[in-house]
Amino acid sequence: MNKLRSIDKEGRISLPEEVRQSLGVFEGDEFEVIADGINIVLVRYTATCIACDDDTDVQLLNKGFFCGECRDAINKTLYNAVSH
Repeated sequence: MNKLRSIDKEGRISLPEEVRQSLGVFEGDEFEVIADGINIVLVRYTATCIACDDDTDVQLLNKGFFCGECRDAINKTLYNAVSH
């Protein structure tokens, strides 16, 4: 599935539709860009929970990403602290 692409004047490279579909890449997906020698490597970014490193149901909470289980634990702790 090799496709030749050029960099435009803004420094962007368009991923072919065939590649996006086969890899499940959608508008808004984030990638880390890594310079590896003379190659550019794109690594799909997956947010993980800063408390337990899980990547399930991760959402931004204040300034960190937390999974559902850790968000529930934080909410329970905060609720208990406020109600006592």
